[in-house]
Amino acid sequence: MRRRVLVLAVLALAALPAAARAALPRLVATGTGGYAWAGAGVAQALLPRRGSHTALVRLLHPDGTSTLVARPVLPPGAATGAAIDGSATGVLAFFGTVNDTASDGVQLAGPLSGPLTPFEQLAPGAYDSGWLLSGGTVFALRQRPGPTSSATAGSLAAFDLGGQLVAERLLAAPAGQEPREFRLQGTTRAVLYASIDGGCRAEAVVLDGSGPAVRIPAGRQGSYCRPEWTDWQVQADGKLAAVDRRPYAETGTLSWYGTDGARHRVPGRIGAGVPGLGFAGDRLLFARAVGPGRTDLVVRTLAGAERVLAHFDAAAAAGALEDFDGTRALWSTERCDAPARVWSVDVRSGTAAPAPRPAICALG
Repeated sequence: MRRRVLVLAVLALAALPAAARAALPRLVATGTGGYAWAGAGVAQALLPRRGSHTALVRLLHPDGTSTLVARPVLPPGAATGAAIDGSATGVLAFFGTVNDTASDGVQLAGPLSGPLTPFEQLAPGAYDSGWLLSGGTVFALRQRPGPTSSATAGSLAAFDLGGQLVAERLLAAPAGQEPREFRLQGTTRAVLYASIDGGCRAEAVVLDGSGPAVRIPAGRQGSYCRPEWTDWQVQADGKLAAVDRRPYAETGTLSWYGTDGARHRVPGRIGAGVPGLGFAGDRLLFARAVGPGRTDLVVRTLAGAERVLAHFDAAAAAGALEDFDGTRALWSTERCDAPARVWSVDVRSGTAAPAPRPAICALG
């Protein structure tokens, strides 16, 4: 019976129009770690196998081959998570505890051909979430002592892929606030500031280099702050998108903000089963809650057109958005103790296609 079902499934796939087959998500890779677009390929940061301290950074090519970029040896116990950022010329890989506290991991960056240079000592005081790559430049959001003992200031440092400091810009924080996170796309920079005294006041400041700064009220992380931003992204033209969620809530809301700071709320609730948010090319990539423990991975234009890319069920598999450049979506699914599977799709296709549904884990 199983063989018959499989044959029918293959025949059904073969019967799909060419446009629908092209719109099907493609399996890119397997393995637990971080993934990001890097030119025409995908950059992969793999955690060490059990009993080993050697991680891998590879470039996966569209033809299925791969190129080894680096084999960093990590301190014992240092790698509990991995993240990577890619561009057409380089990669920025992180191994450690992925959180928003002061850096406690290993940051490595360099050209796609290698070698990679340790960066974590080049910008003391930088947050794990304060490192990003744009083209051939590595940016680090740094914390610096402020004018008084109770105040902090910040700066945005830029390094080339060899680790040389190219420029550093001091950030003028709003009164009583300090920089916490930043995002970039193209030449647009956005910095999230939060209250120094632990209060809930916060704002994101968007700078695109061509006009005045746009200030957007933001929720600060904290159990008593309602609501709080759990993810946010900036687009190259200065638009910003953010997910706000009340503490301990299973779902949140998604909004995007125009270059004038005006808020536009996206219908529906944002699910917790697929972390991450993509915003590029006037397209949003996010997970919408569709039922208890169930989420859909959705791409939506700012005009309101939508397409479902994948389905997730908390009883079957976890997922995460890995990267999104406005035309290509990259996400992962992980179930039981099996390696994560990474999928990609070109979101520009107007033809809906069957999305992968992970098999339910065997319990026992």
